[in-house]
Amino acid sequence: MRIAFELSGEHPTLPRADVLGALEAEGVALRKVSFTPELLIVDALRPPRRALERVSLSRFVDRVLAIGAWSAILRAAARIPLAGETFRVRAHGPFSPAEKRDLERQVGGAMDPRGRVDLGDPIRDFRLLRHGGAFLLGEALLEVERSDMEARKVARRPFSMPISLHPKLARALVNLSRCPHDGAILDPFCGTGGIAIEAARLGMTVFASDLQEKMVKGTASVLKHYGLKGTTFVADVGEVHRHLRKVKAIATDPPYGRAASTRGEPPEDLYRRAFSAFKALLPIGGYAAVVLPSEEAIRIGEERLRLEEAHTMRVHQSLTRTFCAFVKVR
Repeated sequence: MRIAFELSGEHPTLPRADVLGALEAEGVALRKVSFTPELLIVDALRPPRRALERVSLSRFVDRVLAIGAWSAILRAAARIPLAGETFRVRAHGPFSPAEKRDLERQVGGAMDPRGRVDLGDPIRDFRLLRHGGAFLLGEALLEVERSDMEARKVARRPFSMPISLHPKLARALVNLSRCPHDGAILDPFCGTGGIAIEAARLGMTVFASDLQEKMVKGTASVLKHYGLKGTTFVADVGEVHRHLRKVKAIATDPPYGRAASTRGEPPEDLYRRAFSAFKALLPIGGYAAVVLPSEEAIRIGEERLRLEEAHTMRVHQSLTRTFCAFVKVR
């Protein structure tokens, strides 16, 4: 089954990593992967529905019907049985409005005449995209819940602070951790609870801790607000082992700047203690997805775990944040 992910384009590499992490987490075997800046196409051995519902940095996920020259697209469109179903065709990409209308008209005109066009709420939603020098015809499997994630932004929660990951980035971090839907995941710097929310929504067993009691109480309150379950507790990262023996994965955004409280501890010392704790809590092959502020912080992580991937985002002129995935190999 060929699946196309319409990437959001918010970062050169993180949207692609978000998809691949979700697929790996749910054990979806892939025969082939190809991509452009706008699309990631995978050939999966089975319908990966659960993994598809995890992604956050794509806009639509489509079943690929055809890729090729325009004539091949029209032939593929003509072979789709509609049997009285309603449908629509939408062209997306570097097309002018007139080009979009013409392309949509041609594809719609080639389709099964038993179908009926419905531009508002069709049973079947077909999408026409550019793929390199060719075209891709797909059928939408799902629209990524981007508007719902916007509604979960920190300012709209019952507990908030100025610094917090956007829900779509928190979800992507969970996907980088490769935690399966039925796995146990830990955020030992839970802050305002954004990562815990996204992990709980995906069905994971969530553990969230922080050194500051107000953060733990706040995370518990937002989980309750969204009707989600999670275990919260106050603990320094080096003492989490007193509450937990092992987890499948870790996803966290540690303190990194002047506004973040480390109780006077130099950030480098905090990172060393944190990565030592991560190594003790993870099984062999387990991942820690961590947002880090510098090359030095990444190097500290590499002293204990193997760095698998890193995706750097510029927040403003003096601050970059790198979304890293580390794995325990021994």
